[in-house]
Amino acid sequence: PFFWQRNVNYSKTITRYRTNNKTITRYRTNNKTITRYRTNNKTITRYRTNNKTITRYRTNNKPITRYRTNNKPITRYRTNNKPITRYRTNNKPITRYRTNKTITRYRTNNKTITRYRTNNKTITRYRTNNKTITRYRTNNKTITRYRTNNKTITRYRTNNKTITRYRTNNKTITRYRTNNKTITRYRTNNKTITRYRTNNKTITRYRTNNKTITRYRTNNKTITRYRTNNKTITRYRTNNKPITRYRTNNKPITRYRTNNKPITRYRTNNKTITRYRTNNKTITRYRTNNKTITRYRTNNKTITRYRTNNKTITRYRTNNKTITRYRTNNKTITRYRTNNKTITRYRTNNKTITRYRTNNKTITRYRTNNKTITRYRTNNKTITRYRTNNKTITRYRTNNKTITRYRTNNKTITRYRTNNKTITRYRTNNKTITRYRTNNKTITRYRTNNKTITRYRTNNKTITRYRTNNKTITRYRTNNKTITRYRTNNKTITRYRTNNKTITRYRTNNKTITRYRTNNKTITRYRTNNKTITRYRTNNKTITRYRTNNKTITRYRTNNKTITRYRTNNKTITRYRTNNKTITRYRTNNKTITRYRTNNKTITRYRTNNKTITRYRTNNKTITRYRTNNKTITRYRTNNKTITRYRTNNKTITRYRTNNKTITRYRTNNKTITRYRTNNKTITRYRTNNKTITRYRTNNKTITRYRTNNKTITRYRTNNKTITRYRTNNKTITRYRTNNKTITRYRTNNKTITRYRTNNKTITRYRTNNKTITRYRTNNKTITRYRTNNKSKTQHRSKIVLPDIESRQLFIT
Repeated sequence: PFFWQRNVNYSKTITRYRTNNKTITRYRTNNKTITRYRTNNKTITRYRTNNKTITRYRTNNKPITRYRTNNKPITRYRTNNKPITRYRTNNKPITRYRTNKTITRYRTNNKTITRYRTNNKTITRYRTNNKTITRYRTNNKTITRYRTNNKTITRYRTNNKTITRYRTNNKTITRYRTNNKTITRYRTNNKTITRYRTNNKTITRYRTNNKTITRYRTNNKTITRYRTNNKTITRYRTNNKPITRYRTNNKPITRYRTNNKPITRYRTNNKTITRYRTNNKTITRYRTNNKTITRYRTNNKTITRYRTNNKTITRYRTNNKTITRYRTNNKTITRYRTNNKTITRYRTNNKTITRYRTNNKTITRYRTNNKTITRYRTNNKTITRYRTNNKTITRYRTNNKTITRYRTNNKTITRYRTNNKTITRYRTNNKTITRYRTNNKTITRYRTNNKTITRYRTNNKTITRYRTNNKTITRYRTNNKTITRYRTNNKTITRYRTNNKTITRYRTNNKTITRYRTNNKTITRYRTNNKTITRYRTNNKTITRYRTNNKTITRYRTNNKTITRYRTNNKTITRYRTNNKTITRYRTNNKTITRYRTNNKTITRYRTNNKTITRYRTNNKTITRYRTNNKTITRYRTNNKTITRYRTNNKTITRYRTNNKTITRYRTNNKTITRYRTNNKTITRYRTNNKTITRYRTNNKTITRYRTNNKTITRYRTNNKTITRYRTNNKTITRYRTNNKTITRYRTNNKTITRYRTNNKTITRYRTNNKTITRYRTNNKTITRYRTNNKSKTQHRSKIVLPDIESRQLFIT
């Protein structure tokens, strides 16, 4: 009932057919019906034996056998000389093989489990958290072993405790948890050490010398506690001192050794007593009234020392006087009372100071520089008196000045310093003379003829200054000229005569003005902005001249314009402003150049070859514009190309040369046309319908090329046919229409294929083995026609038809 071919030339009856895109081969051998087909690059062999459907194929160079038994799909193959059996049970893929032992491997909970039996134990091994776990049961305990941090860990549970054992540093460590504590036990130095953590402390306990030692660390100290002689001893080390603490006679005793001294501390009468012996003295220290008291006896005196107000006080009694000594401000103060006065003595700056109070004044006396200085305060002034060079000097400070007074040469001299000057004042010849030195000058001031005269010498000149007519006059002589300087109208005027001219100089607006008259003109000269300006008036114009950048500038105003003229680079430049533009004009190369700036562009205009040239720079390009042949030409250079633009026939033409080609671009019919000539062809390119069209003429054909759907299309007309060519799937397709048919031609597998549609059939024609093959499909059959031995043959293939359910079941089997 089936329509597949049969070949009777083999020893077996082979049945081949195609279904589901696979070619099926069936035959019977050894009482088995073999079904073979190829899928996914594998040749599948299927047959049924022992009530099992066997599927065999080869992959990765291994022959695979697959079947189903006990409702499990079994896969068997051999690898590394081991027969592997794989199946799935309880939603786990199981792998079993034998290598000295029967190994069972499966994956569960993201772990690959390996199980085998050895030494009467079932071993389970898997890897988790980067550790290989080995588990087995022995002596009624489940043992878990793994290796971590270079140690083999053994864990098991006994007596309701999980025991962890491992060996490290030549010791076997046993760890377990009990009473909410993790216990660590090991043996070292013939002692069994027990360690656990409680109250945030790690406790270490062991027994030695008939004492149970407890050690722990708290507050950065290692505490050791034990009981001996009915006392609980606590020992620890702090500040590099071993501390021993115990209680006796109802007092807590603390003993330690520091600086080679044994210290004993205890508390009594609400004071903590510290006692120790040093330098053959017994020191007693305690704290009272917020002071730490130190008491000891030396040289038949009881010394009491304490610190108060940031000073260490030492007190003792000698010669019926109570001496108090302390150090402050880097001075050792000694205080005592005698003759109804409290004497304070100290040494500072290599001087011994004695201070006491008498007659309502505090007297300070000391000796320095072979002089006895006496200082006291009276009338709100501190008086210092001493004798030197047969003069009694009196010094005091008043009005923020230190006054020194003494008498010499029948004159009373008063000296003081003010405003960083030392003033000396005295009276002579009925004038009060004031002298002082400032700015390296000795100033002499006195009053005469109702004027205060100030005289001093500077720069080899004697300066005389006085005030008259509300002006301060300064006069001096220099370079054979008598200079007179004064200030008026907020200007300092300097006047002198030279070269028969009276020169007047003053400074105003940050400029030094020099004015004089010559040649019937009043000349004004000054310097500003690093330029010397000369101004004068002539021919009804005010002329301003100055030199800058090696140019002499002449400026004046005429016809409501300020003209600036100067000569540079052998050109006379004229600049002025008009219509809100600064015009620059000059003549060069027989051309009059006019330059100005407008719309943020510097415009240069000149006339040459009967054309008015306009040049300016914009957008980083230098634009040149001129009119010729009734067209306005615009030229500029950009991207290393000289662009020429003009308008003609209602089109704006852009021309430039690139890659040895002259490009012409313009827009027409809403398309931008690009034209150039290359390889003896005039290329026209434009974009339309989202495609870039390239057109040119070659071999008497107009070629049109464009790219669409990732293919480059070439179209041209020849022999009254429009040819379309493109490349796809590594084939060059040629399409054209002839005799009312669209012909498609391409070459594949060394054959030129021709396809077209006619009479509702797609015809495929090609030539192979010296035969012209024609193939088409009709009535659900693929027809192949060709001619051989001068006879015409027709082959056809039909679909497989499965007519009834029994035959279908047989086919599937």
